[in-house]
Amino acid sequence: MKKLYIFLLCLILVSCSEKTVKPSSQKFINHVPFPKSTTLQYKEKIDEGTIYLYKDKSGFRHAFSSNDFKIWFNSGNGVVNPKDGFDWTMNNVPDVPIVTFGGVITRDDIVKVMVKQKTMEKEAKIIKTKQGVRVWFTTFKILEDADKGKPDQLKIEAYSRDGKLIWKDGVY
Repeated sequence: MKKLYIFLLCLILVSCSEKTVKPSSQKFINHVPFPKSTTLQYKEKIDEGTIYLYKDKSGFRHAFSSNDFKIWFNSGNGVVNPKDGFDWTMNNVPDVPIVTFGGVITRDDIVKVMVKQKTMEKEAKIIKTKQGVRVWFTTFKILEDADKGKPDQLKIEAYSRDGKLIWKDGVY
């Protein structure tokens, strides 16, 4: 009987081990550029597939996979601890069905992130991860082209609780 208890205890410990990887997590790890240093911060299923927010030895990244993992892409790397308290990356790949934006927020006074194009805008989703990091992301179906002879209209803006614009990047 004692051997049975020891066996069951070992089985439970092995199944709860941090090294145990779910099949979907293994697919994610197989697609990242630096698997040994990758820490998944957040993932969310969306209609087109799954968004992953993660950090690795190069910084913060986000990724997208289609539901069948036939389409996969990683963003460039952003800063994990941005000097201005906010950072962003984007990905716009022609054979991917969406455009993604994501980043890190370390300023406590930032409570809203807006991504604006020429005729469209979206409020990003802000998440506080289990690791205590605040990250954000949003998606668009397309990235609008700039008007001929004019600069791109893309804007990334971060706001305080009282609606004050406290961080911006893009063409103003």
